Formats: sequence, structure tokens, C-alpha cells
Amino acid sequence: MANLTEANLTGAHLYEADLADAIFDRANLTNAYLREQKLATVSLTETQLQGANLSHANLTGISLVGADLAGVNFSHAHLSGTADELTALLGTKFTQGIVTLAFCNTFLEDFPFGSLIPASVEEEEDYLSFADFEGANLSGADFESAILIGANLRNTNLQEANLQSTCLPYAELHNANLSNAQLEGAIVRKAMFARVNLRGATGADLTGAYRSERERDIEIWQEEAITYLREALQAQRSNESFVENLNLLPVEQPEHHRRVYQYTLVIQAGTEEESAIAVIEARPQIAGLKGYAGVVVQPAADEEVYEWSSEGLHLCESEPKIEPPFVTLPIILDEDNTFSCQEGTREIEYFSLF
Repeated sequence: MANLTEANLTGAHLYEADLADAIFDRANLTNAYLREQKLATVSLTETQLQGANLSHANLTGISLVGADLAGVNFSHAHLSGTADELTALLGTKFTQGIVTLAFCNTFLEDFPFGSLIPASVEEEEDYLSFADFEGANLSGADFESAILIGANLRNTNLQEANLQSTCLPYAELHNANLSNAQLEGAIVRKAMFARVNLRGATGADLTGAYRSERERDIEIWQEEAITYLREALQAQRSNESFVENLNLLPVEQPEHHRRVYQYTLVIQAGTEEESAIAVIEARPQIAGLKGYAGVVVQPAADEEVYEWSSEGLHLCESEPKIEPPFVTLPIILDEDNTFSCQEGTREIEYFSLF
């Protein structure tokens, strides 16, 4: 293990050098050539890296807080986890490589975590550690095609940085300075762009990104409401007969939802010829939230049905301006004994409960 604390390595050519566990704290690596280096175990605390070439380098889990990174070339660098590591953690084989937009899109498609990546994933530091650049000077840095999933870029100076085709899902860019930065082709879905300076930036398509904490909170609350309704519907389905009180279901409502959503349960009793129907609604208590209604249909007693199909479970979504109730009684089922969401709402795609 090389201890190069405070060493002057300006312009050093370190390509293919063995830097495992090396310590470069407060060292001067200005304009150093570190292409393709494996730096995951290297210490770079307060290191000067201005103009260094880190293209194609693996910086998995590295912390660069306090480092001067102005003009650094991070082109095609990898700052998350290797394909094999992600495969071990998430159970899917990535065949597109680890530094391509195909990987970024595959990640988003195969692992739609929602608004936030679960803590169970974040805590797997050996596999999916997120780069920490908070407060760093990254002006003029080249991040073209770099993978920065979940990177901490809060309060960073990315003025005139090259972020073309950069993979940024779930990255945090609060108060970042992206003035005159190049963002053509960057993938920013689920990234936070609150109070970001984009003056003079080019190619900034923030479709799918968050522009405020409130915007992300609303999406989180909606996702939690949907999750609760799914679980509550499943619990109702598992009973021989519907329970008439949500508190009797073995499903906990999100604690903070008392000020966000009001949950209601109504049951339309069945007969020998007619199906019983339970309706659970999530009624918004805050402006801007969508409303939801979950419906489970229990076949009539004389129907020759051995198990309920997924067609007996429905989740309807309303736009924020629609007033509850989202499902009105009595409910008339279609000829084939299925339910259709009512006018002003739409059935949304959700995971099968079977």
C-alpha cells in the first residue's frame, strides 16, 4: 500500500500502475493520467485533481468531497458498481456493458424503484455505492457517458461541464451550478434538480426529473398510497369474507399519511347470485395529489370459481381535481362479472397480487 500523502505528482503518468489501497490525501495530481485505473480503494481526500484524466476509470464508492476536480476528464468513468456486482445484488444480468446508455436505460426499466432507491439497495456499499461530490469544484469536468446513478452532486460547481449522455437517475443536484454545461442526451429521470442554475446550459431536457422537493414528495406519497391499496386489497382477498374495518386488516397505513390521504372502506354485500365488492379509497388531503380507489370482487356463492383471478382486482386513479368518492355505489358489474373504473378515473397498471 503506497502512502503518497501530500506528494507532488503533477502530470504523472499512472496508466496501468498498481494503485490498490494507495493514499493520495492532499496530494497534487494535477493533469495526472489515470485512465482505466481502479480507484475504488484509493483515498483521495482533499486531493488536487485539476485537469486529471480519469476516463474509463472505476471509482465505485469513492468519496471526492473536498477534492478540486476542475477540468477532470470523467468520460466513460464508472461511479456506481460493476455489471457483475449489480447482477449479484439485483439478480439480472447486464449484457450491454457498464458504461453505456443501454446500461442506464436497462437499470431504469428493470429496477423501477419509484421516486427513491430503497435503503436496502443504498446500503449495499460493496455493490452499488454512489459517488459523493458534494460541494466539489467540477467546473469544466468531462462526464460524458459516465454512470452517476444516485450520485451526490449537491452544491457542486459544474459550470461548463460536459454531461453529454451521462447516466444520472436518482442523482441529487440541489443548488448545483450547471451554467453553460452540456447536457445533450443525459438521462435524468428521478434525479433532483431543485434550485439548479441552468443558465446557458445546452440540451437540458429534464423530462422525468424533479424540480422541487415538493414534486418528489407528491410522487412518493402517491406511490405509498398505491402500495398500501395493493396490500390492503390482497389482505381483503385472503379472507373468506370481507372485513368491514381497515384497522382489522394486517396492513399498516403509512404513518404520515394522516395528513396526506384519508383511507375509506365500503363494502357492497353479495348474494347467492351477485358478487360482493370491497372498495378502498385513498382520498387526498393536500392539493396536487391524485386520488385512488382499489376494488376487489368476490365471486357470488354459486359461481363455479376455484380461485379469484387478477381480473377481480382493480386500481383506479383520478386526477387531482376530481372530488371523491371515486367509486359510487351501487356498483354494476359487466356481463362477465368484471369491474370497470368509473368516469373521471382510469385503471392503472400495477403488479399482480398473485
